[in-house]
Amino acid sequence: MTGKTAKTHSTFLLPTDFSDSAARTLVWAARFLIRHDDHVVLMHTIEELHADPQTPEERSLYSGAEHKLAEWSHELRRQLQGKHAVIDTKVTFGAPGAACVHVADAAKVDMVVMAVHGQTDAHSLVMGPVSQFVSTFLKRCPVVLVRDGATENDDVEGDAGVSAKSAVAHAPAGVVA
Repeated sequence: MTGKTAKTHSTFLLPTDFSDSAARTLVWAARFLIRHDDHVVLMHTIEELHADPQTPEERSLYSGAEHKLAEWSHELRRQLQGKHAVIDTKVTFGAPGAACVHVADAAKVDMVVMAVHGQTDAHSLVMGPVSQFVSTFLKRCPVVLVRDGATENDDVEGDAGVSAKSAVAHAPAGVVA
């Protein structure tokens, strides 16, 4: 018999802007997607023109984002309720959409799971500019968009009163949940 062995774990990218919507999405992913031995990359992008943190202000932004991602990593572990997962954190500088696509490709992720904030301007009636960019330009894997409201009314609570549930826990990949 020839061929590849079956993959036993998945790699997820969870980009965050540290909003309440992103926090609820993290809890939702822990509850409905992430399994034992999966790999999770928590990512935050600082919207700056510089590629590396060179100035004291940029280093401070970077350090603050690293600290916040460490807190989110701790919360994700708590939400996994005993399931073991490898959790990495990544801070990038630049355009958030392009950074998500780059990190997803580099980490060879199987799925990107991100919050949709419910933008209301004419160009973003369904999804915001970052989620629209990622879902348009990321070709390697599905993008699951978890909209505000899809994660409410559940019995799972996070440290900051974050709750998560999706009426469509098994929605097809790439569909707004």
